[in-house]
Amino acid sequence: MRLNVTIRWTPADFPGRFGRYRSVIETGVSNLVKALLMVGVREATREAPIDRRRLRDSLGPGASQSFSRAYPTYATLGSRLIYAGAQEDADQFTARKRWWPPFEPIREWVRRKRGAFGISSAAEIGRVAAAIRRKIALRGIRPKRYLQAGMRAVEREASGLAERHVKAMLRGMGFDV
Repeated sequence: MRLNVTIRWTPADFPGRFGRYRSVIETGVSNLVKALLMVGVREATREAPIDRRRLRDSLGPGASQSFSRAYPTYATLGSRLIYAGAQEDADQFTARKRWWPPFEPIREWVRRKRGAFGISSAAEIGRVAAAIRRKIALRGIRPKRYLQAGMRAVEREASGLAERHVKAMLRGMGFDV
């Protein structure tokens, strides 16, 4: 998920008119983007699959571009886990493309849940993990859509956050708000 906030100077000589407030504006825009990102992180983390919290713990802020007249200010939310994309959008990664998920996380999951499967030996754990992996590759999994939930939360809270941050910028410029 990538959040973009683009600043367009209107009128074109805005920086010349209000140049002494540039640092207040830069700080305000950066703080707004960070606040929006943290709303997305909080909601995506809450909605992500919970097994051992590995995926939830991997979610967080990624790349960002600070305030600039030449480039948009943006922040990125995501995960570096190999299966994070498949958890978010199963249609893109699994059955349609015959994506084979990594074996080790599935084997570890089966090992932890072996009582539910009624197995005990390492060979049986490997066979069950391989069968689950094959099923995911052939039939896919149900998408979790945790990043989309984060984006919906950002959309819900964006106007309120923007209003608070603009008021803070105006107060920083000495206006009575």
